[in-house]
Amino acid sequence: MTFTYLAIFFALLAAGAFLISWLSFHEKGVPFHTIYIYASKEERKQMNKAPLFRVSARVFLIAGAGLVMLAAECFLMTDWLMLGALIVLFFDCMYAYWLTHKIEYPNGRKWRKKKK
Repeated sequence: MTFTYLAIFFALLAAGAFLISWLSFHEKGVPFHTIYIYASKEERKQMNKAPLFRVSARVFLIAGAGLVMLAAECFLMTDWLMLGALIVLFFDCMYAYWLTHKIEYPNGRKWRKKKK
């Protein structure tokens, strides 16, 4: 019985992730991205938000798929589905981290500032 409540909880989280993904694909609302969140109001007005929306849409879509796998695991009680869901969610976190640094540092990370 408790796994049913857990499955419903994961299904609701997945629905929320799919909703955020759908809104981000249509570029509505606020992009859920650290670059946008930590930017000042002036920077937000001048910022190109399209790549931030694309990144957050992809990340939330993959997270929703992983959460659906977790909800299915609670109903079916198979170990391999849990492992698959955790692998999907782990690689989703790595993908989000990689895309954040790809947007923030498009030509690679600059470790030192050049002297004039």
